[in-house]
Amino acid sequence: MTTLAYRKSMVNLDSFVVSVLESTDVSNIASAESASEEITRFVRGTSVPDDLVRSISEAYAELARTESDRADLPVAVRSSATAEDLSDSSVAGQHETFLWVKGADSVVEHVKECWSSAFAARSLAYRNARGMSQAGVEMAVVVQKMVKSAKSGVMFTLNPSNGDPSKVAIDGAWGLGEAVVSGVVTPDFFLVDKVTLEILTRKAGRKRVEFMIVDDRVEEREIPAERQEVLCLGDKEALDLAMTGKLLEKSFGAPLDIEWAIEDSCGVSNLYFLQARPETVWSGKARAKTDSKSALDMVVDTLKRGQKIS
Repeated sequence: MTTLAYRKSMVNLDSFVVSVLESTDVSNIASAESASEEITRFVRGTSVPDDLVRSISEAYAELARTESDRADLPVAVRSSATAEDLSDSSVAGQHETFLWVKGADSVVEHVKECWSSAFAARSLAYRNARGMSQAGVEMAVVVQKMVKSAKSGVMFTLNPSNGDPSKVAIDGAWGLGEAVVSGVVTPDFFLVDKVTLEILTRKAGRKRVEFMIVDDRVEEREIPAERQEVLCLGDKEALDLAMTGKLLEKSFGAPLDIEWAIEDSCGVSNLYFLQARPETVWSGKARAKTDSKSALDMVVDTLKRGQKIS
């Protein structure tokens, strides 16, 4: 769902946010939390238009038919806000992602939870500190089939430590990507030369836990000591990631921050790219500010231009 669905459903939200925040000091944690709870109640109490509910339900049913033989296909419901990845700021990771959501009604409710997470206390405080408007923020939502990741992580199509565009940097860990993006483990690190496709650095991290799908739910498990510092990726997997990252960068025309996952099924490894958004720290310094767009809106624009996303 793009930001258009958000705007159609939350027509009165901006004025409500302004009224709440007029009497709120969002630099104060307690005040920000109180304001966030009030805005969340408003969003939860707002009805999603019937035509949008039908569209979500039909799209979910089609995804379930395409991807599985079960009507209650487990999906991830992911936030993608317009204010996440501007050229001089990034709040990626501050908004909510919900894993293993099943059923169309539950998807609709979790879409609303993603919308309300645009006004989490930490997001309110961040925008306030950056001098960004609290009204006018929009939230797109991505609904994806759950991937039972054996290993996952993030990849930058430049070196995030120094901005070198000739390198690809990969972080990875066992299990679902939550362990990496939430910072609960020290991931493995690979640095690949983008031109020669030579692996320049392999560094094992200490991966004490992994998030796995167990009995139809997400569970945190301790990793045996002998496996904690074993590299989660082989050289071929790291190079496959780097090569595909180069193609994605070419499609979007800018350095990217990419979330990836590898699922092992019946002895076959399948590589998935869950999200791609602009890298903001180094490339943001080299480009002017552009119109605010969510990561999902960027994908839609790319497809409209007729570019192939490999």
